[in-house]
Amino acid sequence: MQKDFEKISNYWEEMYSRQVKEYRPFEISEEFKRFATIFAPGDSYLYIVNLHNFGLEYVSD
Repeated sequence: MQKDFEKISNYWEEMYSRQVKEYRPFEISEEFKRFATIFAPGDSYLYIVNLHNFGLEYVSD
């Protein structure tokens, strides 16, 4: 499974990430956090998938 993920990750980096001239990470506004809490009431963790590097970016809990 790890090898499969590495193949996908390498392909994504070659075809997409290297093509991006200027990487701008997503800026999480207070408005975004407010709407996120509406759709995830109670104790929860919200993440955004960073498709530039396949990372998970923490939003709020």
